[in-house]
Amino acid sequence: MLHNEGTFLGTRDMELYYQSWHPTSPPRAVVVGVHGHGDHSGGLRNIIKHLVPAGYAWYGFDLRGHGRSPGIRGHIQHWSDFQGDLQAFVSWVKHIEGEKSVYLLGHSLGGLISIEYALRHPEDLSGIISTSPALGYSRLSPLKVMLFRALAYLKPNFTLKSQPDYAKLTRDTEVVEILAADPLRHEQMTLTLWREFLNSRNWVRAHASDLQVPLLMLYGLGDTITPAPFNRQFLNSLIFEEMEHHEYEQTLHRPFDDVNRAEVLAHITAWLDRYNDAT
Repeated sequence: MLHNEGTFLGTRDMELYYQSWHPTSPPRAVVVGVHGHGDHSGGLRNIIKHLVPAGYAWYGFDLRGHGRSPGIRGHIQHWSDFQGDLQAFVSWVKHIEGEKSVYLLGHSLGGLISIEYALRHPEDLSGIISTSPALGYSRLSPLKVMLFRALAYLKPNFTLKSQPDYAKLTRDTEVVEILAADPLRHEQMTLTLWREFLNSRNWVRAHASDLQVPLLMLYGLGDTITPAPFNRQFLNSLIFEEMEHHEYEQTLHRPFDDVNRAEVLAHITAWLDRYNDAT
C-alpha cells in the first residue's frame, strides 16, 4: 500500500490537506472519501485498509475546519465552500488518475455533501456510496432548531460544543478507545454550519428524485445520530433504479467500524466490483 499526502487548493484559495493510498499495482478505479463532522481524512481507516488491497485507489481530504486543514473548527461561511472544495478535489484527482472511474464514498455529514455533489455534478462520477448520511438529525428538538437558526444570523461564529459519546458510534470497544484518543477529532459546530447543514439537507431531500448516479447506501438500525427513517424516506423518493441499500440490525453510526464491519465492507467491495466488471 502506497501512501502520499500534501495539499490542494480549495475554493476561496484555501489550501486543504489531503491523503491518498494506492495499491502496488495499477488501481482498478478511484474512490474519493468524504469524512463526517469532527473527523478527518484518516478517520475512515477500516474502509481504506479494505479497499486498497482490493485494487482501489483512495483519496481523501480534511474538510475545512477539520483535521489538518485550516479554518475555525466546525465552521464554514457558506455550504457552497464544501461543494466547491469537493469539486476542486475531484477535478484534481481526475487529472492525476486519467480515465479511471471515480466513485464518492461519504460518511454522515460527508454522506450529505456527497449526495448533493452527485445531484449537482453527476457527470463527474461513476457512482456514490453513502454510509449513515446526515439526511436527518435527532439530537435537537424542533424548538431548539428554530432557535439556533435565528441565532445563526446574530452570532454566526457561536460554537456549539458537546461531550463526546463514542459509544454511540460503534459497539467495538477497541475502536471507541481509538476514536477517543484521536487528537485530530473535535466535537464542535458553529451556528452557521448548523444552519447551512439544515438548508442542504432540505435541498437534498427535495431533489432526491433527480438523482441519476448509481447509489449504495449503508446504515445501522441502532444509529441514534442519523436515524434510519430519514434514509428510508430519501430512498423511497428515488426514481433512478440503480440503487442498492443495506440495513444492519443493532449497528450504530459507523457501520464500517462496528462489530459486523466485515459484512459492511464486503457489501462495499461487491458493489464496486460489480460496476467495474461491467465497464
